[in-house]
Amino acid sequence: MPQKNDLSAIKAINKKTLLQTEAVVVPVETKPGRAGRKPKSVTEKESETVVLKLTLQELERLKEKAGLIPLGTFLKHHLRNETDLLN
Repeated sequence: MPQKNDLSAIKAINKKTLLQTEAVVVPVETKPGRAGRKPKSVTEKESETVVLKLTLQELERLKEKAGLIPLGTFLKHHLRNETDLLN
C-alpha cells in the first residue's frame, strides 16, 4: 500500500510532454480599455459653484416647479435654455 503522499499511486492520464502539446494562443491586449465615459476637457468641466439665498416661500415655489428634478439641475437648465444670461 502506498504511503500518504506517494505520487506513484496516481496513474498517468495524459502522457504528453510540454514539447508535444500544441501551443495555446492567448490574445494579448496591448492596452487595457478604461471603463466608463471619456473625461471632459478642462473647459467643459463644471467646477464653479454659486450660492443663492431664498426665502422659505421662494424655495417652496421653486420645489413645486422643479417637481422630481433636483433644484440645481432645474435652475441650470432654465438659465441655459430659457434665458440669455449664460449665452
